[in-house]
Amino acid sequence: TAPAGTPLRGALVSVLEQLHAHDLLVERNGTAPDGPAGEWLSTIAQRPAEAAGLLREAHVRVRSASPRSPLAVAAVRAFAHNGVETVSGADSGLPDGHVLLTARTRGGARSLAVVVGLRGDAGFVTPVGSAVRVRQDAGDLARRLGVGDILGAGERTTMGILVASAGAQRLMCAVAGLRDPSEEVGNARLLPGRPATLIARGTPLRGEYRTWLGSGAPDTVQAAGDGVAQPRSLAEALACVAALGDDEVGVLDAPAPEALPQLPAALVWCATSDGGRLLAGAARADLARLEAVCRAAELGLAPEAAGLVVGANEDHARGRALRRLPLTENGDANEVGGASDGAATSDAMRHPQARHWWSVLIQRLGVAAEVRVSPVAGTGGAVY
Repeated sequence: TAPAGTPLRGALVSVLEQLHAHDLLVERNGTAPDGPAGEWLSTIAQRPAEAAGLLREAHVRVRSASPRSPLAVAAVRAFAHNGVETVSGADSGLPDGHVLLTARTRGGARSLAVVVGLRGDAGFVTPVGSAVRVRQDAGDLARRLGVGDILGAGERTTMGILVASAGAQRLMCAVAGLRDPSEEVGNARLLPGRPATLIARGTPLRGEYRTWLGSGAPDTVQAAGDGVAQPRSLAEALACVAALGDDEVGVLDAPAPEALPQLPAALVWCATSDGGRLLAGAARADLARLEAVCRAAELGLAPEAAGLVVGANEDHARGRALRRLPLTENGDANEVGGASDGAATSDAMRHPQARHWWSVLIQRLGVAAEVRVSPVAGTGGAVY
């Protein structure tokens, strides 16, 4: 209602434009649905009435070893707060501190599940999946986070509410056809197309979504994990390295330079699955980290299989395989002159990696050397 051309209208338009630019405006489609979850759905769902109908028709069950445990009770209350009725039951197959939340959607078309848990000083919420898969994920998470004593009732009240509410929210979003809460946090460390798990800690109380690389193949419910595109750039590959070496839920030890020398080559090390120590080097620290993770993955997958090669993507794996081929003397070896003054005339020395090593080893350190270039047998002169 502010008059056109007035300073007030100009100020209001500027504020609205900034809110829109930062995705802080909500478009409401009609009135909010009835029920406790009406206002929530009207702010996040494109079709709030349809989402509310899906929640009303869902059959939700809360199962645990002890239905009266504080964690199970907190989950029931979280659903009730949003007007979702639940049925509680005992499940002797669930460990203490784990609560299985399941929902059968309209007409029984889909069955969705999530597990919330408290283990040691950590709480977690698995990604939404089938009941079989989330049980497996919960077991893997408990092992990676460290299986300790279940928190005492006084210690776990607040964290139990946090993880139980987060688990209920994830399941309700999946039932109502809404985006998973992990997609709303804007965490640049999360890998696109991969499930995320919520990890909570009690001192101080905090929760954060982490990329979840489970031990099994994604099931039909976790369709987002199927056919994930291979990394297209070094930056994407390094994001995968960070997820694999995550200090909370990763599957490999994160490579680190620590006190290793960084000249003439960048060096990093990491622990292997058998408790050994793996050293890797490259022209730069980020490339050394990538090399270390690829080799650690090879050793963990098949330590005795010399022919197994892991890469960030298919091209990178092929390149690593080629670099392992033994250099033979049966090709036409072309000796390329080079001395401590750095003189090199070969076309091969135009490659940036060759120039890097020439400048570091020869020019900077003053090492007398020559470069020898020869074709790799069987490549038709395509690889030298």
